[in-house]
Amino acid sequence: MRIVSLIVALGLSGCHLSTPENNRSENRPAAQLEFDATTNGPLGLAESKTRLPKCTHNIENSTYFLLKSKKYYKCVKSGRRYKWKNLGLNTRMVVRVDEASLSHCKFGGSRVRLGTDYNRNNSFDLVTETQLDQHICHPAPELKSEVSSIVAGEICENGGKLVVFGWDKNNDGGIDEEKSRAEVCNGDVGNVGAAGAAGATGFTSLIDFLTDVTIEQCPEGGLRLVTGADTNRNGILDNSEINQSQSRVICNGDQGDKGDQGDKGDQGDKGDQGDK
Repeated sequence: MRIVSLIVALGLSGCHLSTPENNRSENRPAAQLEFDATTNGPLGLAESKTRLPKCTHNIENSTYFLLKSKKYYKCVKSGRRYKWKNLGLNTRMVVRVDEASLSHCKFGGSRVRLGTDYNRNNSFDLVTETQLDQHICHPAPELKSEVSSIVAGEICENGGKLVVFGWDKNNDGGIDEEKSRAEVCNGDVGNVGAAGAAGATGFTSLIDFLTDVTIEQCPEGGLRLVTGADTNRNGILDNSEINQSQSRVICNGDQGDKGDQGDKGDQGDKGDQGDK
């Protein structure tokens, strides 16, 4: 039989540990557990295999006891990689998980007790066999707010916003327990303002076709369509006025196949008689 130190790991995501004042394990070293195997490393506690931390060189040889499956997994090095290995230990470990009292966990949680079945009766004698008694508490819920629109009507004549405040108890980002709400209505529509001053006369848009198309762009030739504003108002689209981002190349189509030979024409009229 070997004594292995127990490190209570944060394998239970989003929870923290709280030791009860009336912990029955005070008469025993609550930071130690017994089991029938050598693990050569510290022992941690996790809810399930999916809650195990990442197996790396930092926790090599660490062993975790899983509350749900009651199995041991050890972080071992396999070649160049690290992985969790099911030890399959034949233990006398006994576990009991109960709902935590509100006096220990204000926002709910679990009370986890672990021990060794010394008398091997396959039951957990909480008085004589408890070695670890911990409370795993849910974190305090966040105060959330949600804003939605109110259509114009009985509540808000001109529409508005509904603001709801409440607690996010299950940490899903939404409100599980509403605490208060408020309707924020839009005010009355204001009077129409005076007409603004007339804006400056805009520039005329011009379009032109250029022949500066390369053979790489159009093997059969083509044109470049250019546009721009006539900023100097001379009625011509100057090079400096061309908006290159709107320039487009329009290529001629490929030369068509040679057509079929046409039908033979009608015989011509008889010519005039020549001079003697």
